[in-house]
Amino acid sequence: MKIILLATVASFGIGLLAWALLGQSGFSSADVLASENVRLD
Repeated sequence: MKIILLATVASFGIGLLAWALLGQSGFSSADVLASENVRLD
């Protein structure tokens, strides 16, 4: 049970760290998919 809890906490921490690093480096989906050629009606 302790291993499962540790793995859950570790995967949550890795996911949070990856989200923060990708958001700061400009690789978020909002930054990658946004362009000047977007047509809004």
